[in-house]
Amino acid sequence: MTNSADMHSQGTTLRRIHRWSFAVLLATLLLLFAGGQVTSTDSGDAVDSWPLPLRVEMPAFTGGVLWELGHRQVAGFTGILTGIFAFLVWRAARRGQGPEAWVRRLAYFAFVLVLAQAALGGVRVLVGMQYPAIASTPEEPFIIRAIAMTHALVAQSFLVVVTTLFVATKPAWAAAPKRDIPALRGAAKAALAALILQIAFGAWLRHTMSGLGIVLHGLGALIALLFLARLVGQVHQLSAATDASLRKPANWIGFTLTAQFLLGMTSFFLVEDLAGRGPTFNFRAAIPSLHLVGGGLLVMLTQMILVRSWRGEPAADAATAAMPVLEQARA
Repeated sequence: MTNSADMHSQGTTLRRIHRWSFAVLLATLLLLFAGGQVTSTDSGDAVDSWPLPLRVEMPAFTGGVLWELGHRQVAGFTGILTGIFAFLVWRAARRGQGPEAWVRRLAYFAFVLVLAQAALGGVRVLVGMQYPAIASTPEEPFIIRAIAMTHALVAQSFLVVVTTLFVATKPAWAAAPKRDIPALRGAAKAALAALILQIAFGAWLRHTMSGLGIVLHGLGALIALLFLARLVGQVHQLSAATDASLRKPANWIGFTLTAQFLLGMTSFFLVEDLAGRGPTFNFRAAIPSLHLVGGGLLVMLTQMILVRSWRGEPAADAATAAMPVLEQARA
């Protein structure tokens, strides 16, 4: 009787942790859009102080201030969610009900990473303050662009970590059978590397709108497409493709690629122009930001396949025997 009560308590704890991981994942995708809007509306230096939003008083929450402060607030909210998530994992571990040790360490690392990302964003503001006349213009120093692009890549790295936590905190994860699929794992790693490279090229294009940036971004898109197609093909060639944990993200990669192509073409032909950026919200400004989120979704789906190449969906009888309440949580 006590054993059953303990298992029920552990199932409840793991479900709560998994829900928080989902909340962090959603907040991270929203943060990608908010960060994209700062660049899309050229609002990077609308608030020239950090960490406090303003030195004296709050101005009208409109225009560039809306996007810059909005981005900071979404980032702060994401950081708080990540901190609560890490605390829940730590508390569950103290009670002997937490996830595996490597998952716990990754949860703590996620909190450290989100703090580092906030500090990096602050460095971008502080450095930009040294160039008030040319920051966020085609003439801005390379150091500002380098910090901004690093900030973008760290955001994608954080998304990779959060995606891993979302998969690995699923209540039935511990009961799932381990599997070793080297070909799939290699294809997922290659696709993930191609996506990160493409995102780096995209960040360079967004911050320079140079001819070289256009060429690199186009080349990166082709490379990423080939590696993603290879990954999806690997999934559907495997007998494990009957496993929905692999099949579903592979299918979503196809849908997301289609949307990404349309958003990318729209951004290229109708939207992106440094001279035409402005702080007023408009549909044109949102398209490149949605394109950025699409890249994040591809990173997320690819990482899901990579993590799930380590373990399959748990057999119903094994999961039930290990922890009766967990299968009900998955439904």
